[in-house]
Amino acid sequence: MTKNNPICLPNYENGILSVVSSVLNHYGIQSNHKTDELTDSYLTKQYKNVILFICDGMGTNILENTLSTAGFLRQHCQKSITTVFPSATVPATTSIYSELPPISHAWLGWCGYIAEKDKIVDLFTGNDSYTGETTGIKSFADVNPYTHITTLIKKQCKDVNTSVVMPHKIAHNGIKTLHKLTTEVLNKTHQEGRQFVVAYWPEPDHTEHCFGPDSAEAITQVRVINRRIKRLAQQAKDTLIIVTADHGQTRINQNIDVKDCGEMESCFYRPMGLEARCCSVYVKSDKKDLFEREFQHYLAGDFLLISREEALKSNLFGVGEKHKRIDDMLGDYLIVAISDKVLFQEYEDGVLYPRFLGTHGGLTQEEMLVPLILIPCE
Repeated sequence: MTKNNPICLPNYENGILSVVSSVLNHYGIQSNHKTDELTDSYLTKQYKNVILFICDGMGTNILENTLSTAGFLRQHCQKSITTVFPSATVPATTSIYSELPPISHAWLGWCGYIAEKDKIVDLFTGNDSYTGETTGIKSFADVNPYTHITTLIKKQCKDVNTSVVMPHKIAHNGIKTLHKLTTEVLNKTHQEGRQFVVAYWPEPDHTEHCFGPDSAEAITQVRVINRRIKRLAQQAKDTLIIVTADHGQTRINQNIDVKDCGEMESCFYRPMGLEARCCSVYVKSDKKDLFEREFQHYLAGDFLLISREEALKSNLFGVGEKHKRIDDMLGDYLIVAISDKVLFQEYEDGVLYPRFLGTHGGLTQEEMLVPLILIPCE
């Protein structure tokens, strides 16, 4: 943990889940979670169109470091809220799309243990995380589906047209440029009837990974997003645009191979899962004392060691019904980053861990805090 990037715990009563709960409440769907009062106040106007726009990796930190207070998105930024934990795309977007906390949907990281396959699997692709081989499932959704908020809204409000606008790397026949994506969103608002649109863009996250969240390249991506959403807002009518992010990012200065941590890897009975800044570890029952000693020697100060029981008791993953796959996903311990380092594990001749210059998943403010931007278009 650095002096200027302290620990930030998730606040499930002032976070991205609260914003989604406000949207559902607006459409007459009772939520099990506290709504966001600011979002509620904007939605009282009963806009014809509501757009929920997610910019991957656009945390509060990069927004404030990139745009002046006169910048369009800064002007309309109402406050910072927290993402869910882990601070990563898979758990956060799933919480947005399902209106469930991670404890209840179990999509806890980029990869996780799937008992049916007895493997650590990339949840979006279904491939073995360490070998890259196919496992027989296309994604975690094959064995762990959830109901999308657009489905909930359409079921409740027959007069509301719902849609999801995605980039080409995620959706078949998806959109390749932000200009085309915002144009598609704008076209939705011009259609007859009430519209609810979920839009997702993978920047600045991708660029932050490659060049770092404080890089000129990442700053350029945020400025492009600022211009395109400003243009969208200028052209949309009777519309509320809600802009937020799934998480922020922090710059990485050291990648630590678990093989360089003494005898730590020998304590595992299964490879690590989840994220490089929030690792689930599976420790042999007779090796827990050795594992904890090795952690203290090699990783303490840069990472927190949290037992599964402690993580669940502290509600790190939110409050709600515990999903049946949670224990499998969490393993015995979590190793959670609080500084500028990541921890990784590789198989010989397996998939190489990418050495990102920026990433997320840990508990620092840069990763956990995201903006709540509310733009009324009269």
